[in-house]
Parts: sequence; structure tokens; C-alpha cells
Amino acid sequence: MLSVETYDDIQEDLTKLTTEELMKHKRLQFNADERRAYRTAIAACKSVLSNYRPKEDDRIQFAIKQFKTHNLEFSLKNDETGHFHCRRKSDDKLFQFYAYTGKIMNYEKRGIHNLIKLLEEGCD
Repeated sequence: MLSVETYDDIQEDLTKLTTEELMKHKRLQFNADERRAYRTAIAACKSVLSNYRPKEDDRIQFAIKQFKTHNLEFSLKNDETGHFHCRRKSDDKLFQFYAYTGKIMNYEKRGIHNLIKLLEEGCD
């Protein structure tokens, strides 16, 4: 039975199922019911994966809320990757931020709170 609790679980299950089933298909012949069950399981996994984005959407909304709260200039460049352009208050320097991963381009630190510190304090 496939677990559908998280996106990672679904991806892992789909990969496992696909790999295991492909290996079986090379060695064994399946009856019609087994083939139908396999196709149904794969279709269910793909359907759940294609409709899943709540975590990512929440991260974009949280970043936007933080930018507005701190009165920072920002622009969402790509909602598929959560890519933002932001400007530092002191010198108008461009910062690039990925909300889904928390990555601040060219910096080791991650996360929206570290980005806000960089944008407000003006220190690298």
C-alpha cells in the first residue's frame, strides 16, 4: 500500500514502485488484474504529485508577507521555483532569493529571516 502523507513519500513510493515493477516485468508475466492494479497505482501517484503544491505556495505567501511587513522592495520572478528579486534599503543592491529552498544567491546563509537581516542592515 502506498503512503500519501507527504510529497517526498509519494515521490519515493512512485520511484520504488516503478523500479520494482519494471524489474518484475522483465522477468515475469502478469495477469490482467495485476497489470490493471499496477497501472491504477501509478496513475494515482502521478495524480497526487501533479496536484501537490501547498507547501510551496505557503512558502511564497510567507515570503511576501515578510517583505511587506518589513517594507522591502521585492518582485516574484517565477512562481514555479519561488524565485524573488529583492533590493537592499541602504544601497539598492539586488538580492535573489528562492522561497522553496530558502537559498539566498551567493550567500551561505539560508532563509527569509537571514535575507531580511541582509536587506535591512546593509551588511554582507
